[in-house]
Amino acid sequence: MGDLGDSMYVIDEGVIGFHFRKARSQRSCVPGNSSAKSRFWLAEAIGRQPPRHRLKEVGSATTTRLKQEHPQLLCSLLQETCAYLVASEQALAGDVRARDEELIRAIDYLRRTREEREATHVLAHTEELTGLYNRRCLNDQLAKFVERARETNSGLAALVIDLDHFKAVNDAHGHSVGDRLLALVGSHLGNIVRRTDLPCRVGGNEFVVLLPEVAGDEAAFRAAEIHRSLSDLSLVCSDDIRIEPSASMGGTIFVAGDDAERLMKRADDSLYAAKAQGRGKLVWNDYTWSRRAS
Repeated sequence: MGDLGDSMYVIDEGVIGFHFRKARSQRSCVPGNSSAKSRFWLAEAIGRQPPRHRLKEVGSATTTRLKQEHPQLLCSLLQETCAYLVASEQALAGDVRARDEELIRAIDYLRRTREEREATHVLAHTEELTGLYNRRCLNDQLAKFVERARETNSGLAALVIDLDHFKAVNDAHGHSVGDRLLALVGSHLGNIVRRTDLPCRVGGNEFVVLLPEVAGDEAAFRAAEIHRSLSDLSLVCSDDIRIEPSASMGGTIFVAGDDAERLMKRADDSLYAAKAQGRGKLVWNDYTWSRRAS
C-alpha cells in the first residue's frame, strides 16, 4: 500500500473519500477533519473524486516546527484524527453488526416460510381425524404411482376399503363413537403399511391404499393381510359395549395399458362385488376371501 505519509492534510473545500482496495468499506472527510493518512490513500482518494475539492498540506518541515513550538496544538490535531478514525471504525463495526442481524433475520424468515409452506402442504394433503392422506393427495399422487409402475415394471396394487354398517354405528352409539372408530382404523392402516405405501381416507367410511412395487402373489398376500388385520380391531366404548368393525375390501393390480382411472375402476368393481357378497369380504381380481380367511 505504500509508506506512511510524513505530511498532514487539511480539507479546505469539498469532500474527500477514501476507498480501500481489499475492503468494501469507504471513508469520507469534509472540511474540519484532519488526517495523517498515508500518501497512497490520499492519492487514491483524489484520483476517484471529482475536482471540486481543495487540500492544504502541512509538510514535514511545518510538522517539525509545530512539534517544537506548539506541541499541544499538534497533539490536539493528532488526537482529533485518532478520534475520527476510532469513530469511523466503530461506525463500520456497527454497520457490519446491523448487516449480520439483517442477514440472520432474512435466514430466519426463509426458514419459517419453508416450515409454514411444508405445514400447509401437510394440512392440504392430510385429514385431521385419522391423520391419513386425503382425496386431494390421492388425486395428486395416483397418476405418478401408475406412471412409475409403467416405467419400471415394478408392480402396483390398489385397495379400496369400506367399513360395513358404519351408519348403524353412528345411529346406535353417536357420531363421536363413529369418529373414534374411523380414527382407530386410520391409525391402524397408517401403522401396518410400509413407508412407501399411500394410505388415504377418501370419504366418510371409505379408504384407499396404494401399494407400490408389489405384484402377483405378493400383492394378493398383502391385501389379505391388511383385510385380516382390520377384522382383529376392537373399539371399547364402555364396560358393556365393544365394537368389532367389519370391512369390505376390493383390490386389483396394475396391468399393462392401465391408466389411473382404469386401475381404480377395477378396484371399485371388486369392492362392489365384496359388498354384494355380504360383510367382511375381500374380492381380489375376482377371487373372494372370507372375513377371517388365513
